[in-house]
Amino acid sequence: MKEVHFVSRRNVEQTIEHEFPDRRCLISISTPPPQQTSPQLDLKTWKHVLCLKFHDIDMKTQAHHVLFSDDQAEQVLQFIKIHEGRDYCIVHCDAGVSRSAAVAKFIAQIYCLKFPEGYANHNRQVFSTLLRIYGECQSGYGNIKPNNLPGLPSEEPLV
Repeated sequence: MKEVHFVSRRNVEQTIEHEFPDRRCLISISTPPPQQTSPQLDLKTWKHVLCLKFHDIDMKTQAHHVLFSDDQAEQVLQFIKIHEGRDYCIVHCDAGVSRSAAVAKFIAQIYCLKFPEGYANHNRQVFSTLLRIYGECQSGYGNIKPNNLPGLPSEEPLV
């Protein structure tokens, strides 16, 4: 993986067919119904997609809110591992500010990629869940074996 970018839903929906669709992958994050429908993705443009649905909140405040889960964190890890040979990973959410930034920041960290310095608007619950699940798996306590984790080889667990 050479680059990771976080963008808005609108940006992704307006993306037109690209010359090299096999060189990139997309993590599509949307709000669960009834608030919003899934993005209208052009499958010629986006062949490699992981779709996730959860609310942009840091803690469950009402019964109908869906938090980013441990299972979704594992899905992200497995998706990134499968697609780590691609040049670009695009992560989008509704505004392209919080949820997508958290996932992109995590990807940037495990691959030592550029991420906007000082950017602090990422969803901390999403980011901390990804770090925790990644660390548990690195230590052999998670559902994914350490050698099946994405990222650069490391001597020390990422915390």
